Amino acid sequence: MIDGNSLLGTFALVRYSVANATLSVMVDGVGQRASIQVDQWPFISTTICTGSTCSWEQIRSAELLQEFLRGNNMTLQVSLQGDNMVGPLRMSLRGFAQQYQKALQVQQGR
Repeated sequence: MIDGNSLLGTFALVRYSVANATLSVMVDGVGQRASIQVDQWPFISTTICTGSTCSWEQIRSAELLQEFLRGNNMTLQVSLQGDNMVGPLRMSLRGFAQQYQKALQVQQGR
């Protein structure tokens, strides 16, 4: 999923790795904290940020994955160094479950 705001020059790339069972987000800037909310469920945050990439530990990634599979929309916010913020960026989760199933099949060698 890619979303951005061309007027502000910011972008975000949200990635779920089937192989590593982890969720990460890459932003334009140095991340300090990233938060994702699916529909009206609570935000799930992480402070595991290295440079422009923030990632969630496997247990939190698994929680977010389940929410992605059930949900309709997600909201992403990332706090950057210097008190800057990316987001809130809202993205549809339409088609996520089908793409996830395809990725699982590829990972399992089918």
